[in-house]
Amino acid sequence: MKKNIAIVIIAISITSFTGCYYDKEVVAPPGSATCDTTQMSYTGDIVNIFNNNGCFGCHTGPSGNGGVNLNNHSGAGTVANDGRLLQAITWTGPQRTHMPQGGPKLTACEIGKIRAWVKEGAKNN
Repeated sequence: MKKNIAIVIIAISITSFTGCYYDKEVVAPPGSATCDTTQMSYTGDIVNIFNNNGCFGCHTGPSGNGGVNLNNHSGAGTVANDGRLLQAITWTGPQRTHMPQGGPKLTACEIGKIRAWVKEGAKNN
């Protein structure tokens, strides 16, 4: 009888340890890639975000909507430095200024990249 109990205990122990093996594996949820916001570049990062979200469709040239011209660093830097850019993309300003207008809010990663670029001085790099 004691031999049977010992075998059961050993079997349970082995099953417990092997059953927990995969519990320690770190699996990222789908779509949860990391978002690198270090050393943001206007030409390498910010322009791509503006382009991918259709910003240039309305905010191009000296007569861009709301007087905002995002197709060059000078215009983008102006709204970055006066706070309008972050208000627009984080939807913290008046509703009429929420961008992209009529579209979904930028992703948390895109907002984080723009926020980091602004915090680093909205450099023309």
